[in-house]
Amino acid sequence: PGWFVGAAPLDLPSSGHGGSDPTIFIEGDEYIVGGADRRSKFQLYKPRALLLTSLVHDHMNVFPTMADYEAPFAELIDRLPADALMVAAHNFEPIHRLAAGRRVVWYGADACPGYHADNTQVGEVTSFDLVTPTGRVIPLETPLLGRHNIENIVGAAAFLLERSAIDAGALARGVRSFRGLERRL
Repeated sequence: PGWFVGAAPLDLPSSGHGGSDPTIFIEGDEYIVGGADRRSKFQLYKPRALLLTSLVHDHMNVFPTMADYEAPFAELIDRLPADALMVAAHNFEPIHRLAAGRRVVWYGADACPGYHADNTQVGEVTSFDLVTPTGRVIPLETPLLGRHNIENIVGAAAFLLERSAIDAGALARGVRSFRGLERRL
């Protein structure tokens, strides 16, 4: 598959690659396209699946109110096909409200209905158990620090496992070897 991320990844040759598969993974951004085009960048995409990692009021310079900030997210969710996979962080009330009526696969760093981390041990290598909605436990280790990284790993794992795009062994190897980002772009 192809990819486009807003960062310089340590483990990929570039921040973007077209790929030979029809699937492309794009990191969306709610910030506006530019001064003349006030749409959020992700409003230019036509997603067939969505991983929504958070929804916290940001960029007050262009989204003065929470309602202004939520509006492009509401449109993004509404544009998803009815049968599209939507994986979303459980801890954000606005996501629950905006996704009402849709099938959502939830995830979080804490126990929630969906995928979550359990038995987290922080150290030079952080380990935790990924618990799936069926109760399956997949032990994972990561060199990345911080609760946000665990939550992001759980979300990405949920997305990939729900798509049957990866098995538990490949997931564990990928998480263990991923070193993160050199810098955001």
